[in-house]
Amino acid sequence: MNYGPLEFSELLARRNSTQNDSAAVTAARAAAPDTRPASRLTIVSGITSLTRMARAAHIEAVSVYEAVAIHSPRIPRPLGPVLVLVRASSRPVVLVLSSHQAVHWELALEPGVTLRAVLLSGYGESKVHGAGDAVVASIGGFYAFKRGSAEFKHLETFYFHNCPYESLWRNNRRRHDQVTPTFEMMNTYGPDWKLIFVGDATMSPYEITEPGGSVEHWNAEAGAVWVARLLKRFRNAIWINPRDPRAWEGTSSARLLRQVMEGRMYPLTLDGLEAGLKELQRGR
Repeated sequence: MNYGPLEFSELLARRNSTQNDSAAVTAARAAAPDTRPASRLTIVSGITSLTRMARAAHIEAVSVYEAVAIHSPRIPRPLGPVLVLVRASSRPVVLVLSSHQAVHWELALEPGVTLRAVLLSGYGESKVHGAGDAVVASIGGFYAFKRGSAEFKHLETFYFHNCPYESLWRNNRRRHDQVTPTFEMMNTYGPDWKLIFVGDATMSPYEITEPGGSVEHWNAEAGAVWVARLLKRFRNAIWINPRDPRAWEGTSSARLLRQVMEGRMYPLTLDGLEAGLKELQRGR
């Protein structure tokens, strides 16, 4: 997980989309049932004074993927603590600790350090020792960037293989034993979230059009049904394709997915990314 310029004084102002679904989506969308959740899950947690505290403090961020201590090539890699030395500052310090996996953070404060808060970001339940009387709060599993920039303030990532089906996963190494039901993901994030698919859209057409078409497991519903279901939930969506656009028309699966996406497939180029972001900002 990476951090850009930090500004935690403002949370993302989410806007609800009220425009009706387009009639141009194929029969897969029509077959997808409504998935409107009964309630919304709050991702960000903490205390109300954190905003004022962060504005008056010196903010430092430390980011790791996971904590690994390698003692010998023949010995499995045990998890170890991550040691963080906090140096003295003319202002109180707010420390942001970010990790993809759960981490045991060990803080060492130099004399004169006034540590006001430790903000934890990541998907695991990390622990902090050495924070003293400082507030320790979770700010969720998202990225935080400066307001007004073109960068994401909140980003949640999930993996799928070729086409999304009934399950997704966050860690590609644990794809078979740590999965997230796609319905659970859809009911966790509201329709104001923007959805970005990333993939080459190159596969057997049966993986998109047929139940049982997946190459890894038996899928009870076709991939197109799941893509359409996701588009019904998240109306502001695009597909980023790293393949040369000149190859799309010659690939039946890319043509199918582009049709289900209502043409919202963009190449992984500067111009393609710019066009895709404009589509997301346009709103539906």
